[in-house]
Amino acid sequence: MSKFGNLKSLVVDTNSRFTMALPEIGAKTALILAPAQETNVPYFRTLKKQAKTNAKRNRTLHAAGNYGLDVMRGDDKAIYPGYVIVGWEHMPGENKEGVMGEVPFSIEDCEEFLSELPNWVFDKIRGIAAEPKTFVALPEEVISEEDKEEYLKN
Repeated sequence: MSKFGNLKSLVVDTNSRFTMALPEIGAKTALILAPAQETNVPYFRTLKKQAKTNAKRNRTLHAAGNYGLDVMRGDDKAIYPGYVIVGWEHMPGENKEGVMGEVPFSIEDCEEFLSELPNWVFDKIRGIAAEPKTFVALPEEVISEEDKEEYLKN
């Protein structure tokens, strides 16, 4: 038995999940996130493939001085559906009949959602999904959601 078996609670893997409240969208709206990290193997493989595909474009943009957040954000918005955003709860929107209600999660609807989402909200999602602390077991003394949000900020 290892003296440091307690460190297993710090492991983040492909199956790690975090439910992130999105009060900016709706009072009960939440995204179910997988890590935007190398421990999420399907995401990381896709990220590496995307980097190879976009390498020439990125060099050209960088040389022209146009490479920036918008390009990286667009790349992330293209691969987050299904790899990082793996579900949602209480997502408001129009159904097929044009009536407001809750939209069930699908990759296609997630792509549309991200294409219309303001950048500052997407950047918040990226920050949470990329932070390993989001997906690890917290110390026992941290119990409330407010405490968890404070813990994640540090």
